[in-house]
Amino acid sequence: AELSDARPRWETIMNARPLFFLVPILIALAITRPAAADDAGTLIDAVLSAYGGWARLSTVTGYRVEGKILTGHQEADKPTLRLFARPSRLKIVIEHPGRTEVRLLDGAKGWRSGPGRTLVEAEGVMLDSMVLQAARANLPWILAERRSVVKLGDPFVVMGRSLASLVVPLGEGLTLTAFVDPATHLIDRVITQLDRPAMTTGFEARFSDFREVEGVRFPFREENFASGAHTASTQILKLTLNPKLTETDFRP
Repeated sequence: AELSDARPRWETIMNARPLFFLVPILIALAITRPAAADDAGTLIDAVLSAYGGWARLSTVTGYRVEGKILTGHQEADKPTLRLFARPSRLKIVIEHPGRTEVRLLDGAKGWRSGPGRTLVEAEGVMLDSMVLQAARANLPWILAERRSVVKLGDPFVVMGRSLASLVVPLGEGLTLTAFVDPATHLIDRVITQLDRPAMTTGFEARFSDFREVEGVRFPFREENFASGAHTASTQILKLTLNPKLTETDFRP
């Protein structure tokens, strides 16, 4: 009779044993491992330090880049100009043979080269792609500006290195993921993702040739990819911090 009475109680305990065994494990994990947000914050601080420290970075309101886009197939290198004002104003000029391409972004509005020399307002994917370009130009500042929503992503292994990743949601299906070199805490590459019901597109930039400009680190070489295909290489020739910029620089 005692065995018969004990069996239901024992079966109840045994059926619940996964829960009992998991409790101490979960408690140990909670004690020994900080929250993901804390991990992301620690990595963000290391990245900001590697780029010159927040005390110096916070004094940068924008920059001007002069460079050239290196292309193959016996095409001449294309001079390019880039103006950026934090957090989301961007101007890109590319001198193609016989024509000039212009892209302008002023916050939520953008314009691109149209027929002839006109600029037409950008919408949809065309506007989204410029928003992603501005977010990439805003590295590493965007990590500090959006610290509260930045999360750790999956690591990425390349050439024997495991790169940590920081995922920055940009809203409305737009995401930026920065992959950080564990040795230098500089951003090795960045992938910007555009997710729409009818399409998903990824743009990648790989950075190298880091140089210091007035106490701030910048990559002077950039390899660009779209949906996995190499599209261009950009070489920076001159970079100026805090140039005199006006609202008209980012409007037609």
